[in-house]
Amino acid sequence: MTFKYKITLSFNGGEFQGWQDQGKSVHSVQRAIETYLSNNLGEEIKLQGCSRTDKGVSAKSYTASFLSSKITFNELFIPHIKVHKLKLVHKSFNPQMNIDFKQYKYYLGDLCSPNEFNGYQVYKIPYPIHINLELINTWINLFKGIKSYKYLSVNGNRSPKHKRRVKIKFKDLSTDKYQLYEFDFKAKGFLKYMIRMIIGSLILVLQKKLKLTDLKDSLEIEKEIISYKAPATGLTLVQVKYLEENL
Repeated sequence: MTFKYKITLSFNGGEFQGWQDQGKSVHSVQRAIETYLSNNLGEEIKLQGCSRTDKGVSAKSYTASFLSSKITFNELFIPHIKVHKLKLVHKSFNPQMNIDFKQYKYYLGDLCSPNEFNGYQVYKIPYPIHINLELINTWINLFKGIKSYKYLSVNGNRSPKHKRRVKIKFKDLSTDKYQLYEFDFKAKGFLKYMIRMIIGSLILVLQKKLKLTDLKDSLEIEKEIISYKAPATGLTLVQVKYLEENL
């Protein structure tokens, strides 16, 4: 008899080559957990994750599931991974289905900013930046409502579902010693590299390489624009919230 378990965990993306198992030569989060559980439980364990995370992307609360014949577990000690909760769930549970929303945060700072802030990794722009807060608010307003991310994601032009509703919030965490900015993203789902390319659009706007009017046209009428994928460092999956029927 087998049982299904929901596992909630966190990890530092800098220690791994992303979530998904890519073979023995690649140190992924999925392979690290599967190897640990298989060795300790004496049976082959295969995980299903809630989403793929890129190399360098961290997670505060990542959800996965697996089947096992075991009914009790000892405390799990997996290097560079913290297990927060292990819960017995119905076999119909699917970590990729019935998602209410996913939440990510991206931290952007200057060279004087800390490498971490409250446990979150920070991307430090390697050149002086001047961020106009009024400009940022104007930039955020462009994303309100259902917009097209055809040119702000990889393969978005081949996805029939490149139109999404994304909620973006912004906090200025700067001090007299450094500049630091928090960007909070919520949506039912994100396309590949989508958040990193949204942040990249802001960096291009700050560099005056992309006009806000062109970005607006890209989001509304799918005008092709130049794009930039911001580094994975700085991006963290905060939580995946499920609808009750999937728990």
